[in-house]
Amino acid sequence: MIYKKTKAELWNHEQPFDTRKKKKRNKNVPAVVWYPTRIIEFLGPRTPIILKEKDTRCSLVAICNVLLLGEKKTLDLDIKKVSESHLIHLVQRPLLCGNTQMQLEQNLELSEFNKQVLGVLPKLTCSLYFDVTFSSSCGLEKTFETALFGFLGVPLRHGWLVDPQDAVLDSSIHRSSYSKLSYNLAIFESIRPKTNSGPQKHGRYEDDMFYSALAFSKTGSEKELDSTSWPSANPIWILFLT
Repeated sequence: MIYKKTKAELWNHEQPFDTRKKKKRNKNVPAVVWYPTRIIEFLGPRTPIILKEKDTRCSLVAICNVLLLGEKKTLDLDIKKVSESHLIHLVQRPLLCGNTQMQLEQNLELSEFNKQVLGVLPKLTCSLYFDVTFSSSCGLEKTFETALFGFLGVPLRHGWLVDPQDAVLDSSIHRSSYSKLSYNLAIFESIRPKTNSGPQKHGRYEDDMFYSALAFSKTGSEKELDSTSWPSANPIWILFLT
């Protein structure tokens, strides 16, 4: 769970490579994943950012870049690339050191909730799943993933918004999430052949299946986690994940 610094990895990489000798890698030890860096000018000072492979999604790179651009974390300008484990350490350190929102218990053990949040760290190397709600651009179902971003002070935004001028659509899905709408649509699909009369159409919309599915979505989604445990943040930086 706890990731250590990888200065040894950086030191070994800086050593001159002898092409005449081929180093044997232990098959039981995973290969070190490296990310190149680039120096950019952001609001004045020069700041290093992390680059990722083309056509890949990596939440770890996105979070680290937000922390770097927000001057919450720093990297030496002369470092050309960093290891994946070092980036995870950059994210983990503010969670465990000096984070007033993630305090240790009196028995010096992390609470079960905080352990679950830290358990998200290994997932950052891939894409994370977020269940959006349609009431606002910051509407997201609370999960351990969203809690991690809250502890780091990194807000999440999405663009799945409803046109407020469409009163029927807005009232139908205002308090619903994407997963709940998908579930209700699947329910409607399963019961539709059993009904004798087709669902009622609404005005200019001809997609009767869509509006019938919305009828299932009038209630808000249930909260699976204690809302009092979730951090609240007033950050400046905005992170868009697709």
